Amino acid sequence: MPDLYDIRGCSLLDYYCAQDWNSLVPTNDPGLKFCTECQKNVKFCKTYEEFEEMAEIGHCVAFLSFTHEEIEEMKKQPVTMPMGLPKRKSSTD
Repeated sequence: MPDLYDIRGCSLLDYYCAQDWNSLVPTNDPGLKFCTECQKNVKFCKTYEEFEEMAEIGHCVAFLSFTHEEIEEMKKQPVTMPMGLPKRKSSTD
């Protein structure tokens, strides 16, 4: 299976977090966890629209972006997901 998270080539994040979603502290919201390293909440984005919303407010995110075939392959093995701070659109965009 290819490396789906070559973050050095990721144009969606300004910052890539080395933490793992599974190691973050759970909250009352299953789509939100707390990072003890940076002392920030991290929102799990299920859609690109959610990702965009979080980017607009400067919220840290965790997200998956896979094809159907990749999802089927991942069901067979453990996966880590990228987390970080999305790039914010400038006022000139």
